[in-house]
Amino acid sequence: MIRKKIKEILLFFLTVLLFLLIIFLFKIFIFSSNDNPEKEEKYIDPVGVGNYIQEEIISKKENKTEKKEEDFDFSKISAELDRIEKEENSKKIIYKYIPNHISGKSKTLAYKKVFDTFFLSKPINNKIKSLEIVLARDAFEVRGRLRDRKIFIYDLYELSFKESLSVAIHEFGHYLDLYLLKKNVFKDLSDKFYSISWEETNIIKAASKTQDFVSGYAMTNMYEDFAESFNFYVLHNLEFQKRAGKSEKLLKKYKFFRKYVFTDGEFVTDEYSFKIEKDYIWDTTKLDFDLVKFKKYLEKFDKK
Repeated sequence: MIRKKIKEILLFFLTVLLFLLIIFLFKIFIFSSNDNPEKEEKYIDPVGVGNYIQEEIISKKENKTEKKEEDFDFSKISAELDRIEKEENSKKIIYKYIPNHISGKSKTLAYKKVFDTFFLSKPINNKIKSLEIVLARDAFEVRGRLRDRKIFIYDLYELSFKESLSVAIHEFGHYLDLYLLKKNVFKDLSDKFYSISWEETNIIKAASKTQDFVSGYAMTNMYEDFAESFNFYVLHNLEFQKRAGKSEKLLKKYKFFRKYVFTDGEFVTDEYSFKIEKDYIWDTTKLDFDLVKFKKYLEKFDKK
């Protein structure tokens, strides 16, 4: 009997506690939410309210109902975007100097500016992720070479601006051939070019003629054939076309660059090329061209 009474008392107290707990929770989740906006409002910057009041005052004083929108200067925005793009593109090209102290010399900077004409242009820069160019003051056995994925230009101050750039374009042809064209275990895109004239690295196919190559130096091996043809395509495109009309193999080489490298018709022009009188060319990097017009031609792509 006593136990039963104790149970009833405990049950009563538990019921009361449960009821109070429900009321407490109900108050927190339902009623307390009304306080939050008041607490948060003091952290909100009342810009919208101020603008509304200000516009109302202006409307009353000047009897205006519309606020004129400020025009955006899209030309300035476009110019800034172009500046940022050029800055990002320039980061892809890393210059090193031998010896290092020539880096700040005005003559060195002039050569660098010439190289930038080509390497920062959209048709070329878009193909590059990162490229190191080493400018060396002293002479070497060659004027330029590709080594360890770097382009080296030697005897810098003794080369004319045009010749140094032509050598750099030739060396970039090697870089494109070895590192940029699509390659995998089963297929190397460069093989399509090599197979036109070459049995092996330095063995020319039978029945090949001098006219099948853009220069005598291109006949050294299949890699020099690629680099010389690349340089000739970039700097003397229409002359390349003209000579390709007399050689089926040379035409295939021209079409290779047109189809796989410059698919949008870049460099198909004679705007900066000079007429080449001689039939036989030993070295395409020695051929003359108009550097100023070449620069202007490349600048056109920045405006597209």
